[in-house]
Amino acid sequence: MSKNKLKLGLGVLTVLATPIAVNTVASSDVHAEYRGSIFYYNNKPADWWYSDGNDWYFFQNGRKLTGYGKDNAGTHYFVNGKYANGKIGTKEYKDGKEVSVENKVPTRGYANGVYYVDSKLANWWYDDGEAWYFFQNGKKLTGYGKDNAGLHYFVNGKYANGKIGNKEYRDGKEISVENKVPTRGYANGVYYVDSKPANWWYDDGEAWYFFQNGKKLTGYGKDNAGTHYFVNGKYANGKIGNKEYRDGEEISAENKVPTRGYANGVYYVDSKPANWWYDDGQAWYFFQNGRKLTGYGKDNAGTHYFVNGKYANWWYNDGKDWYFFQNGKKLTGYGKDNAGGHYFENGKYLTDKNTPALNMPQYYQGDWRWAHKRYGLGTMAQSGCVPTSLAMVFNGLGQKVLPTAVADTIYNNTNEMNVSGLGTSGKGAVYAINAYGYKHTVITTREQLIAALQSGKPVFATVGNGIFAKGRLTHAIILSGYSNGKTKAMDPDSSYNTGKWYDINTIWNQRSTDPYDTNIGGSFVAIG
Repeated sequence: MSKNKLKLGLGVLTVLATPIAVNTVASSDVHAEYRGSIFYYNNKPADWWYSDGNDWYFFQNGRKLTGYGKDNAGTHYFVNGKYANGKIGTKEYKDGKEVSVENKVPTRGYANGVYYVDSKLANWWYDDGEAWYFFQNGKKLTGYGKDNAGLHYFVNGKYANGKIGNKEYRDGKEISVENKVPTRGYANGVYYVDSKPANWWYDDGEAWYFFQNGKKLTGYGKDNAGTHYFVNGKYANGKIGNKEYRDGEEISAENKVPTRGYANGVYYVDSKPANWWYDDGQAWYFFQNGRKLTGYGKDNAGTHYFVNGKYANWWYNDGKDWYFFQNGKKLTGYGKDNAGGHYFENGKYLTDKNTPALNMPQYYQGDWRWAHKRYGLGTMAQSGCVPTSLAMVFNGLGQKVLPTAVADTIYNNTNEMNVSGLGTSGKGAVYAINAYGYKHTVITTREQLIAALQSGKPVFATVGNGIFAKGRLTHAIILSGYSNGKTKAMDPDSSYNTGKWYDINTIWNQRSTDPYDTNIGGSFVAIG
């Protein structure tokens, strides 16, 4: 998969197997070479994008173009065969396009003290990277402005607070002397909500309290749970005078359990020992017979192992043996304990499970049977690593199919192969996988890769600079099997590299990061 910035239409060059090199015959009738200072392609001075063996350039009459030229993406200004960028003379360019001073703005960010969003002057609340501000015409507003909460007075993009001139503001609202109370907050020991003394449960910034006439209530009051006795805005608990309370309810000697709350280490709900998930005022716990459960219990998500009312997440002895739990389940998969990262199976360490590689045929994209078959901008030899790799896998999974059949499927049904550039995108590969009746899972971590290989699933992998690709090129290969930290790679473009076992860490570190390869969420895909 070639990854030089060859812009043909809207895409970038990708999935090129072997670029055209200096003094290298790409096929029996295609030559690319310098003759003196002139670059020839097919015995003619080059007039397009070509690789000279070092990089991709746009040629005109065999020379790397400096000046205006036209490719599939339109007319651009080139410098030494590349799109112009930066200041050249009195003009400035971005990707070969002249940018004017008046249009020289960022997609999002500041330019000359003005904040832009989507290359337009900001007009709303936006986080500029330091804090949230209200902008008007790209400036932090000072003055009146309207947001979803209505009309407010702003100072430097924030609601005005305090005295400004001869007026006083709270949260952007002007307050009069006779009504000098906050929209929400304390004033002279009274808590206000909507500029009125609070009369209900409210969070004052420290905790939730029940207010009456703006004061934390001490005495009887009524909320949605009924009439309770409150002390300083909280349900009364314990002995007060000659009475005893639990959660605001007076309790008698013969029924000395709370409507809801703890008594003698037991948690009650509706005066009964709790048997489910409940918030005890500190956090949510799973109770059994009023106790935070340690052991197996069943909730709406099924049977789990609990420790002190929470799903178990560590090593615990369930009464039979020690197991490693994750979210209340014996872990199968990758997890981390004090000894580091491990693979687990049913809560136990999984020994280094070796899995044989998938038995599949070796196909090469340069095979004479299809090497010169053209799809759009390129041939199979040039850009067929994706369909060739997938054909090997599909055969290994039981379907007899040639690389050209896979290429036909992608090219005839998508715009993901040799349309905007040489090669097939990640979306094109996934389309073929699904079209041939297989499921796919995008792999985003090294641990997921190992787990997929150990489970016997083959992996479609797009790799960048390293063993299988050089420079800005990227390339598609197939991985399968696991043996002591290694996996077997099938390379559709190299008889030297293919069929060998490679260190998984090395391959993972060489994965492609090109957007064209990762437009499915990653560059590695488990099949099946």
